[in-house]
Amino acid sequence: MNKNIAVLIPAYNPNEKLIELIDKISNEITSRIVVVNDGSNSRSVFERIKNNCIVLENRINKGKGYSLKKGLNWILEQENGIIGIITVDADGQHTIKDVKNIAKKLEENHRKDKQKIILGIRDFSEENIPIKNRFGNKITANIFRKKTGVEIKDTQTGLRGIPIKNVKEFTKLKGNRYEYEQNMLIDIIKKDIPFEEVHISTIYNKSKSNFNVIIDSYKIIKAIINE
Repeated sequence: MNKNIAVLIPAYNPNEKLIELIDKISNEITSRIVVVNDGSNSRSVFERIKNNCIVLENRINKGKGYSLKKGLNWILEQENGIIGIITVDADGQHTIKDVKNIAKKLEENHRKDKQKIILGIRDFSEENIPIKNRFGNKITANIFRKKTGVEIKDTQTGLRGIPIKNVKEFTKLKGNRYEYEQNMLIDIIKKDIPFEEVHISTIYNKSKSNFNVIIDSYKIIKAIINE
């Protein structure tokens, strides 16, 4: 168990995969878990996890970025003695093994006084990747590289380990939807914050994604171009 690490999960209309994820995290990684219910239509899943985590509420759907910032702020104000926060998606795309690995990296870096951002990187060359996901990440990764001069293999990863010293500055970034995560990467490059890429499993399930291909892709690309 890593009592000095917190896990943050933004969730909009999650299914039972979130219940399984919370059980595994609370049993194998840490009891410091914060879930942000982003105005979901049903409360049934959240009722079933509330004994194993803190559940914060958005009265209406505010977006992933808004929820991440809300959770980061809450953890900063309420949790003491933690060395970092791991952000995890609620839809089952992140394995407990990969979350454990991010936690391990955060602890190793803390012991060595190397405060790196840890980015979980998926392999988009695998055959099971949906065309829209492979194409979308390739476009944003290329634009990001050309604009910043830095290559990040997976610019849309939601599995990230953030040292506690960097959390406050990330709560002030613009963006309420998926572009917020892009703005975080841009901020890392601008401020020359060290980061490390760690390979993670590439999982895509059949449940409906909350990512709006047109709106969110436009906002992500706009965030990169306007940096």
